[in-house]
Amino acid sequence: MTAAYSWFWGNIISSRDSLMQLTGGGVQAETLLLEAGYKQKIYALIRAKGTPFNNHKTIWDSDVYPKHAVIGLLASQNKLPTIDNISTRGMVMVNRCSLCERQPESVAHLFFECQFSQVVWQDIST
Repeated sequence: MTAAYSWFWGNIISSRDSLMQLTGGGVQAETLLLEAGYKQKIYALIRAKGTPFNNHKTIWDSDVYPKHAVIGLLASQNKLPTIDNISTRGMVMVNRCSLCERQPESVAHLFFECQFSQVVWQDIST
């Protein structure tokens, strides 16, 4: 992809190429697009097929604030808008933790590895 493409068109082209890889070629992709219910079939092909999240009772407990529950759910699915997740969507950013500015910012770093989060965990556990 060249710099002449906008972000939008770059994603359209990338999606087309991904669909062709998943279906095995242009003819198969075109056939799929002409079938009834093609949106559901394409979604089934491209969706992430990870381990299902089974801790919903812990996160959605009645004693948990809704905001904390949503953050916990997003963190468990690695969908929090951290710099590393944002950069995978095409935005170029310097990937440094906004708290310690020493290591790349990720869900694992923010919750467990960062020196600031370790202090919080120590305070909670004592």
